[in-house]
Amino acid sequence: MSKENKMIQTNVGRLISILYRHAQMFHNQQLKDINISSSEFPFLLYLNSIDGVTQETFAQFYGMDKAAVTRTIQSLEEKGFVYRAKNKEDLRCNHIYLTEQAKQILPELKMRVDRWSSYLKEGLDEKEVEIVINVLNRMVEKVENNRNGELK
Repeated sequence: MSKENKMIQTNVGRLISILYRHAQMFHNQQLKDINISSSEFPFLLYLNSIDGVTQETFAQFYGMDKAAVTRTIQSLEEKGFVYRAKNKEDLRCNHIYLTEQAKQILPELKMRVDRWSSYLKEGLDEKEVEIVINVLNRMVEKVENNRNGELK
């Protein structure tokens, strides 16, 4: 293997980007018939765990800008999967809740989304999976602690 090929194969950012793009394609294909996109399903899964969170919470948890969160929530609302309720103490703050329609599709949604993780783990033993998860968590923690975009 040439030095250039080895460098390309060990570029962590490139590898993560490839996995991300394939995950997006997989999820869009898997969820098309239930009218949910790859950018929307994480919000539904999060609300299934903690219903009634604020849009600000989504922005912080997913590391997204507020405008992108607003667009995603708006799309889910138009599709009938979530609804917004104003905070009684602060009318500028919206809490987001799952609708009954969303609750009905959640088991199927989870099953379809879990297929991707299962596929990625095929052929790996438990120790390898544990190592991958630990390393990825450390990488995520590192970038979350450095949100200003400058490398330390």
